[in-house]
Amino acid sequence: MYNTGAAPEVTLHSLIDGTLTTVPPDDLDPVCNNLISNDTIQDPHNNPKWKWLPQDPNTAQPYNLNSFNFFEEIVMAVVNSQSPSERFESDLEFQATRESMSLGSRHDSSCPDGFFYLRNQQQSSSKFSWRDLIMPMVFRGTEDGRDRINGRSNVIEFMRLVMRNDPRRRFVHGLTCENTRVRLWYHDRCDVVGSREFDINKDWRYLVRIILSMLLAPPDRLGFDPDVELVPTDDLDAEPNYDITIRNSDTEEYTTYRTLKIVYDVGVDNTVGPGTRVWIVRKLVDGDLVGPRCILKDTWMHEDREPEHTVLKEIREAQPSYAQHFLTPIDYGLAYFSVIKPDNTHTTIRRTKFIPTKKVLVNSRTTSRKSPGALRATGFNGEYHGTMPNSRQEEYRDFRYLNKHPRRHYRIVFKEIGKPVHQLRKWTHVFIAIQGGWEGLYAMHICGYVHRDVSCGNILLVSGPSGKRGVIIDLEYAKYIDDVSSPHDVKTGTAQFMATEVAFVEHDRLYNVRPAESMLEPLPPFRHNPLHDVESIWWLCIWMMFYLIPAGEDTKIQAENYHKVFGSPVTKQKFFTAPEFHKRTIHLRGVASFVSTMANWLTALNNHYLKSYQKQDGSKFIRIHGDIIKASYMHGKGAIKIFVLAARHTHTGEYRSTHVANARAALSKDLPAAPEVYLASLTDAVLRVISSGELDSIYNEPLSNGSIELTKDGPRWKCLPVDPVAAKGVEYDIFKFLGTIFDTRPAWSSVHLSRPDGFIYLNKKPPQKQPNEKTKKEEQGQEQEQERGEAVTSENKWTNIVLPMEFKNQSNRDNEVDDNARLVWSMNHIMRTDARRRFVLGLTCENTKARLWYTDRCDTVGSEDFDINKDWKHLVRLFASIVLAPLEGLGFDPNIKLLNLPSDDPDAELNYDITINNSDTEDTTVYRTVKMVSDIGADCTDGRGTRVWMVQKLVDEKLVGPSYILKDLWMDEDRVEEHVILKEIRDAQPGSSQYFLTPVDHGFARVNAEIDDTHKTLRRTELIPSINILPIHPSWTASVGNGRNGQRPLNARHSFGPPSDPCTSRQERHRDCQNLSENPRQRYLIVFEEIGQPVYKLSVWTDVFITIIRAWKGLHAMHLCGYVHRDVSNGNILVVPASRRHSKRGVIMDLEYAKKVDDVSSPHEVKTGTTNFLASEVEFMDHYFLSDVREAYSDVNQNQKSRKNRCPHSVTTCYTIWSVPPGFVFG
Repeated sequence: MYNTGAAPEVTLHSLIDGTLTTVPPDDLDPVCNNLISNDTIQDPHNNPKWKWLPQDPNTAQPYNLNSFNFFEEIVMAVVNSQSPSERFESDLEFQATRESMSLGSRHDSSCPDGFFYLRNQQQSSSKFSWRDLIMPMVFRGTEDGRDRINGRSNVIEFMRLVMRNDPRRRFVHGLTCENTRVRLWYHDRCDVVGSREFDINKDWRYLVRIILSMLLAPPDRLGFDPDVELVPTDDLDAEPNYDITIRNSDTEEYTTYRTLKIVYDVGVDNTVGPGTRVWIVRKLVDGDLVGPRCILKDTWMHEDREPEHTVLKEIREAQPSYAQHFLTPIDYGLAYFSVIKPDNTHTTIRRTKFIPTKKVLVNSRTTSRKSPGALRATGFNGEYHGTMPNSRQEEYRDFRYLNKHPRRHYRIVFKEIGKPVHQLRKWTHVFIAIQGGWEGLYAMHICGYVHRDVSCGNILLVSGPSGKRGVIIDLEYAKYIDDVSSPHDVKTGTAQFMATEVAFVEHDRLYNVRPAESMLEPLPPFRHNPLHDVESIWWLCIWMMFYLIPAGEDTKIQAENYHKVFGSPVTKQKFFTAPEFHKRTIHLRGVASFVSTMANWLTALNNHYLKSYQKQDGSKFIRIHGDIIKASYMHGKGAIKIFVLAARHTHTGEYRSTHVANARAALSKDLPAAPEVYLASLTDAVLRVISSGELDSIYNEPLSNGSIELTKDGPRWKCLPVDPVAAKGVEYDIFKFLGTIFDTRPAWSSVHLSRPDGFIYLNKKPPQKQPNEKTKKEEQGQEQEQERGEAVTSENKWTNIVLPMEFKNQSNRDNEVDDNARLVWSMNHIMRTDARRRFVLGLTCENTKARLWYTDRCDTVGSEDFDINKDWKHLVRLFASIVLAPLEGLGFDPNIKLLNLPSDDPDAELNYDITINNSDTEDTTVYRTVKMVSDIGADCTDGRGTRVWMVQKLVDEKLVGPSYILKDLWMDEDRVEEHVILKEIRDAQPGSSQYFLTPVDHGFARVNAEIDDTHKTLRRTELIPSINILPIHPSWTASVGNGRNGQRPLNARHSFGPPSDPCTSRQERHRDCQNLSENPRQRYLIVFEEIGQPVYKLSVWTDVFITIIRAWKGLHAMHLCGYVHRDVSNGNILVVPASRRHSKRGVIMDLEYAKKVDDVSSPHEVKTGTTNFLASEVEFMDHYFLSDVREAYSDVNQNQKSRKNRCPHSVTTCYTIWSVPPGFVFG
């Protein structure tokens, strides 16, 4: 039993008179007299008893179905007791269930103990289905309490299954018999009720009355709808089809539709409710199907609700521009019980009112049956992506009492056939559908309606002449916003998408705006308002995010977070706060920009609630003003528009997408071009120095052994007899000649003394899949380095790759751009995957035109191209330099050692031993990483590459002491180290020490005794740019063209930053990625004593605000010392557990962006911070608020009052700045 734990008891007379076919006394009395005269009823005056019934079934043999075959005898006796002149022929027969009998339900294989059925409607003489049952019966041999409850539960379930499996049924009866106690049951779309018990022996006349009513009843009084006919078929296992006749409400014309396919019937799973079914149908004319397919919806709507076609007509006429976002009705009407009156649960189906006895029949029990939602839950491609939503929660009412609100049977036919959102698999389609649904919802709101049941099944994607569009459907719950009548279904909707206030049926947000003295006042009556509909759309977008987006390598996290969001109204309410929202979406790095937009929308929606409820607190009813409705619509429209536009691109917008192509596209969008540098300057700056004598020896070797042939067209590699463009075969096979070049290097080996710790080889297969990629077909060839003493294994991982390569047979712009994008992504992937990497080299080759690439934490550049045949020495020089280079010359940091810890998981987190040389004491300490805390900063190659680990000290290969936090980053050379800033603040404001982390170790990384510097140690000499720009993104074009490359435009700028996750990655820079960086970076490491938890992970409001208040004091201390932080965010404020020195406290951290307030030097990264927490002036990089101050004083020049770009925010705070000094810049 799914949702009826109790049922009201009514008097037997009212149930018989109200729902059973009338049996006149002239028909009933002769049958009773005959039963007495033929001794079927024994001792009728003193102790009446049916002659087949045991004296007391309780004393009979243990429970056996055959012991209740007496009921079949009773039915036959009643039939045979009619007088010959009044004898009737009934098509109704009784069947006692046999143990081998099955009704073949898709939901339940059990059977009632007995039932009536119509012989002429049974499609198989040997097999029954739930469609055949008329009155399911349950017998129990005892009156044990548990048996009684089980019997009630079973009969209700069997009645539900009859109603569920047969669209013809408007109601159904049932019967239970416990020992000698009999109860009549009744079920329609409003109620499930049971009669007062009667004794099967003493009150035998009631049983005769019930049996006669069933035998004499026409089909409509047995619950069958005369407008629905079952189509005969020879295939009993096929989906049944029906002919449904609709009497149009306007024209009174009758049209018959034949069902072809069931589209939706989850609504009939519930015991009571509208019982909505939806089919694909076609018109039936003279036995033939004609016209196009359309949609027919069959539902039981509340009597006081407007029919859906009426609501649609009103909205379409009032808002014609929004008509496309609704379905088009082509036929509609109420179902009629007779020609005169429409179907009505309380007036036509029931002839008289039920009289309750004020007794409740408890039916709850533990059942092994799964819920309909669980049975129908499906994943995408067999994987877990969130469960399918259950059917809507139709009503919020007490089932112990009779329903006072009748329902009418209504049918409507729509022109369009669409696909619900949850069945869509393309993001573009999902958000086009939601976008259309959003527009339709807004049209309803401005027409004065609330929808009250927004869900993934009520927004469709439909196709038309103008393309695909979204529509909102199922308006049967729509209600006027200003309808203040007492609601009978205040809690409507589908649980996953239900607004949090609707789920709790109270305006609990009022508590957030009420003063303390008003907290005890009762809340106004609950009413569904437009913001609840808006919130449902927000929940729909969140649900789709969980449903469609894979969780990467760990689906357990996806499942856990899904259930912690949608598990209950409480978890949803908790998720509606920023800390919990971030906590449950942090694993969705592949769609961080989507999450960011949803977070912004959440903030806006909460603000709309706040503004509305502040105005409404003293009101009798909550009403949302039109300006708030419009504002909330615009916010949602903007967010959904972002989703639609983003979905039309080929990538998710994040580097860590599990789809390599998506991640590569995201990176190339952020880094659309790179400067070209002269080849000589790049080789001199970054390749291993080789003396001229060594080079001559190396160059002579391929000439002497014939590897280089001198042809009339110039030199050519012997292993490359024709250019790749003319070669046959796949690119990978064609470019295998690079491996041959590597194999011809005896002269290189003779000078291999500088490379004693390793060797290099050409990988013959793609590298092994890593957590951040799906496949690696993109890497056509890899150069790999392997430590001496380690066996070369087949597990060729990204951490081993030294020189990634990309190549194409043909040389053209498209191929070049594609190779550039692929290679830059590979280099970026190596840099963010392996913490040891300081820089990475790469090579692209289109036909015979090759290019050397280089990336570090400041720049990504490509060299001039060179011909691998004619300029063969450049290729030899590159390969020789790599072979002969020490590890640090290949980009590895000698201070960081990758551990080969034993693990059964090939994708296990990498661990390192990191050596720090203290800046003050020159002491050396080794720390072993235990757990990665944050590495989102490493995603962007051009940036600080910040990583944070939990570490422990390593002494004699043993971990000692407590755990610490180690932060590794590349800081700008002209910035003050974080430990220096902290010391200055602590010395100047000693009372503020508790509001900051405590450094225990710090220092710059050193290579060959020199501080690791991008411009001094990584590059020995300066890179010299050419005039060309190398395109990486296909859409990039320079202002001035120069062949296949763009020429460097003047004042060209492009914002380049890390992935757009506003809660985890800061926007570090705003510089021109087409020009070389002028600001060197140095690798800096710092270790902190405390391990805290960021504020966004806190779930208790007290902890959140105590933490923020303490961090606020730390920020104030910085200001007193003349510093601005410049990166305040929810990730840079921590709560730190209590220690010996301090109680639990909040701290502010990440001071690497801190800068002196009076520092008026021209900034090279004016826009720092995390997107959601940037000050509005920082966001626009201008002092917008100065205009507000200037307007306040008449001595300010009038032409300064007007600005071309006004700040979009309504802010009343003014700066107390009277004048602006000459040359003042934003910084």
